[in-house]
Amino acid sequence: MPRLRRPSATPSTPSLGAADCLSELGRNDEAAAGLEAAEKKYRSPLDRPRILLRLARFYDDERRLDIYRRIVSAYPKSAEAADALTFQGSSLLRLGREAEALEIYERASRELAGTEPGARALSSLGLHYNMREERERAAVYYRKLVAEYPADWFWVRMARSSLQQMSRYIYSPLYDKLIYRIQHSFVEGVLHIEALGPLGINALGVGLAIALTAYLSHLGWLAVFLVLLAVFARIAPAKSEPSLLKRRWTIRRLVAVLVAVWTLNLALELASGSLLFKLPFGLGMRLATLSEVLVGGAMILVVLWRESTRALFAVPLRSLMRTIRILAVSGLVVLIVMFVIGNLRAWLVETGRASAVNLLVHHGADSDQPWWYVVPYYFFFALAEECYFRGAVQQALKGRTATWAAALLSSLLFAQDHMYPLWLSIWVFAFGLVMAWLVEKTKSLAPSTIVHTLLNLFVFALRR
Repeated sequence: MPRLRRPSATPSTPSLGAADCLSELGRNDEAAAGLEAAEKKYRSPLDRPRILLRLARFYDDERRLDIYRRIVSAYPKSAEAADALTFQGSSLLRLGREAEALEIYERASRELAGTEPGARALSSLGLHYNMREERERAAVYYRKLVAEYPADWFWVRMARSSLQQMSRYIYSPLYDKLIYRIQHSFVEGVLHIEALGPLGINALGVGLAIALTAYLSHLGWLAVFLVLLAVFARIAPAKSEPSLLKRRWTIRRLVAVLVAVWTLNLALELASGSLLFKLPFGLGMRLATLSEVLVGGAMILVVLWRESTRALFAVPLRSLMRTIRILAVSGLVVLIVMFVIGNLRAWLVETGRASAVNLLVHHGADSDQPWWYVVPYYFFFALAEECYFRGAVQQALKGRTATWAAALLSSLLFAQDHMYPLWLSIWVFAFGLVMAWLVEKTKSLAPSTIVHTLLNLFVFALRR
């Protein structure tokens, strides 16, 4: 398949090289001035489009558009004209002129078929619709790119990778659409955090949208949670006072703590997200992990403050064997629930009754982390969640409604906090119920923390 030929060297080549060096040194004004002088000096049809295309990088998008159009109209047969045509689409997208950008990409994909700029135009169309969560439409362009262009081209490899991920989601199809709406309506529309990069990938905007969507989801579920609590308190009022925690947890205090923890989490995610793309990848990921640890630590501290840790986690020797039997039963129940829900989902997918939704990201440690890091990592977060959901939440609810209702509501809050697709949320809800039963039977947070940690390690081992 033919590629557009570019001259290896022209009289303007030294000027272009000097501009590149100045740009790498951060002296963009000098680089632009040098290219402007070269554009006046070299007027051949080989030199001028090359200079103009390089010069456009130092201007804003409005001026870039003018230069790109000049190149396309004055030098239509040059290799630079093909690049300039597709680059118009990127500038138009950044300027918010979406319809014009898509028209340019469509035109480029037709007129430049068989060339790398044509492949770039198809890839840009696929990426645009993929970012809008219009995945079927995106797949049309990706498949066309894979079918009509050489397999070793960069844009074709990118299209194949994108097609493999078309059934993968950040959280779920519906939730991802909500993230997209918040990103474009609020993050970009109100905060004006615009798309970054030549292809319009707004990585920072997506990260902020995920954090804001999670926060709004928490608040929405909290409202549902309070309505359900009012219903359960009426039909199944509390029959005994909660005895696990020394401090009395009221619903008002519980709601205040929930909102405070979620707000802290949002603030840390916004802070780490804004720095993540400015730091080296490894350091950025450590910063994100640190924010998770701070939230987990806050959850532990707010529950254990002025509490007797010995009373919360101790298991009397006289009931040790009974506790071990309960642990074994609860672990077996957890494994059975995992097996049943996993096989039920597989059957629904095979029979076409449910779509196969794979998470684009997973919660927890990366599968290549060493065990010396993973074990304390999962123990810490299991401890935080058990203190929070089976400690504060469940005990506060027991002061208003029956024990079984408190277990249901605390497990519901536990499930929504993980924000998985529906089938996984059902599993997390069921796991929460088992942990609530375990705490009630043993009158201690230690057994549930152990089971929670072992389950996390079991899932981690399956991913390795």
